[in-house]
Amino acid sequence: MKQVLDGEGVTTKDYPFYLCSGRELWSMTRQEITGESAAKEAAVLIQKWVGRNLTLSVLELIRTQVFNIGPVSGPGLSVRPGRCCPGKG
Repeated sequence: MKQVLDGEGVTTKDYPFYLCSGRELWSMTRQEITGESAAKEAAVLIQKWVGRNLTLSVLELIRTQVFNIGPVSGPGLSVRPGRCCPGKG
């Protein structure tokens, strides 16, 4: 994960939040959730962390590059790009 965070220019003060999001994805993969179910679960987790002011593109890179989970295919959950809270970050 550190390689993704460094590559995206994430500040070290934000590392703990991204690492927490990664632990949640890791926990999901340990439960042997795979395929479209994993993609949907990951979308929910990503949406949660975007709501906590993390960057969507970084979270998506962690999902795909670190955990090898693809996006939701077809109609399903969508995550709003950007940050949720005006004036923060």
